[in-house]
Parts: sequence; structure tokens; C-alpha cells
Amino acid sequence: SAPCPPVTLKSVPPGDGPQQFSIVHSIRVSNDGMVYVADRENRRVQVFTADGKFVKQVIKHDTPFARNVALSPDQRFLYVGDEKSIHVYDRKSMELLTTITGGGLIGGGHEMQTDSKGNLYVALTGRGMQKLTFKGLGPAKATTSASR
Repeated sequence: SAPCPPVTLKSVPPGDGPQQFSIVHSIRVSNDGMVYVADRENRRVQVFTADGKFVKQVIKHDTPFARNVALSPDQRFLYVGDEKSIHVYDRKSMELLTTITGGGLIGGGHEMQTDSKGNLYVALTGRGMQKLTFKGLGPAKATTSASR
């Protein structure tokens, strides 16, 4: 039988991945009923309708990806935790808009949540919690400031 939880993957094989999840680490449901699932060990975020119909997915084979997901208050953005960064996607198209890196970021986090002002709170096991202050979205770089 397969180990539970499964062994952490060093990489994910090419392709769409298995039909089953491997450590669903975060789920968010948008106001329009779309379901965003962070499938951590398969390194993907999958999007479903509220009745379970698969819509699309984003996979990163080369890095620990989809540790968690969070929605911006206006539901325009989907934040996805990676190993050392946070990717910001257009929620509807799942187009990558920017990546939050550096500036004292403690990493992609173990859990994330936003507040009503768009600030992002990131918690990382054994490394504490961090608030990223939302200052808008700029091309090719995140416009946040970090504090612990």
C-alpha cells in the first residue's frame, strides 16, 4: 500500500499528473463558486466548479509548488505559495501576473490569508508569521513590504 502521507516528491513527472490528489493543503472557494485546490505533492493548483467539474490547472514541475492558496479581497488575484516565493495569478485566467520574492520574505508559507485591505499574511512552520502589505501590482515585481 502507498505510504500515508506520501513521500515528498523531489520532482513531478511531466504531463497533467494523476487523477488523484496527493496532500490537498489548501482549498479556497471564490464568490462565484469556483474551487481552487492546492495539491501540494503533485505541485499543482486545480480549479473546479462548485459541482466538481474540472476547469483548468497550473503545474510547476521543478519546485515545491502549491503549498497553499489565498484569494485577494476583490477576488481578482489568486496567491499561490511556492518554495521561496509567492506567485500572483489572475484568478479567472490563471495567468501568472507577478512573483513576490526577496525583501525579507520568509518563503512561500505553510498557510496564507488576506485581509480586507489586500494585505497577505504568510505563516511558515518553525519560521513564524509575516504580513505583506499590499501596495498594488507592478510589472515583473511585487509591490509589497514585509514585516514580522
